[in-house]
Amino acid sequence: MILPLGTPELKSYPIYGLLTAILATGREDYQEWLFNNFIQLRYLKNDHIVFFEQYRSLLKSCPYISEEIVSRETMEGKSIDYVDFLKDSINNNKYILLYCDRFYLREFKAFGVYHITHELFVYGYDDDKKHFICMDNNEEGFFSTIFVSYEEMQAAIHIEDSLSFFRDIHLIRRDEWWGIERIDENNIKTLFGEYIHSTYRRNMCEPFTAVNYGFNIHYDVLDDLKNYMRENKLDIRSMFVLLEHKELMKKRFLFLSKHTNDLCYWGLSNGYDKLKTKYNFLKLMLLKADIQQTNSAWLKAISTYQSLIDEELALVTRYSII
Repeated sequence: MILPLGTPELKSYPIYGLLTAILATGREDYQEWLFNNFIQLRYLKNDHIVFFEQYRSLLKSCPYISEEIVSRETMEGKSIDYVDFLKDSINNNKYILLYCDRFYLREFKAFGVYHITHELFVYGYDDDKKHFICMDNNEEGFFSTIFVSYEEMQAAIHIEDSLSFFRDIHLIRRDEWWGIERIDENNIKTLFGEYIHSTYRRNMCEPFTAVNYGFNIHYDVLDDLKNYMRENKLDIRSMFVLLEHKELMKKRFLFLSKHTNDLCYWGLSNGYDKLKTKYNFLKLMLLKADIQQTNSAWLKAISTYQSLIDEELALVTRYSII
């Protein structure tokens, strides 16, 4: 039994991948909701990673899905078998987001080496092969299909984390059919202004400490690249988010340019399209620097990133919409 998935619009992290893959199984109207969101960026200082502004709250704020939360404590109190529960959920057309300990999953480097809690998206199972069909981001950052045996799942689903979001099992259903959220030009301008000026609305953000928002996160990532050069160890995850950010900016402003008479939108779309191509090249440069482990390769990539920061600033100044 395998639930349908479309091609995900975003896939830098599992929650983005699962949400947009589920939405892509329906009509394309959901893209207007996508354009209204995923504008602001945030940087977690303690983890040195970039996310879009919303993360955990997406499952509640997206109007096109419904979420049911089941606590592990409730399941364990009723002696419910996890494998049977997950299979029954899939049979009832419910996608599953849960957190597992990768120590027990042979698909990952942590297998049998160290304990780490991570998201896992489950959308199918095969009784003949006795495994679940899942998706997750691998160590290289790619959102891809993995197979988790029933035995592995029984072990990995027991985690030590005490936070409810990690301990809860999230069952997601695509609602048929919802009201359509149309694009909100004024809201986009407001959020885009907050991104450019590195401000944010506290009531819109999830509670985190040691967080930076907006355009200034680029300077945090720039500092990270310099540290990676000193340590000869690359964490490429932030680049995947930045690539998706520029791609969505291109599509968002292209949509607006077709539905308004404002030529600034066309200019922004064209500029972000060029930035997206250059960010993809930067990602390749960083991967090459990580392999070569030479200062010259690292410095070239760092210099390229600085030039892209300057190029985006010049773009939003030339085609100002705020």
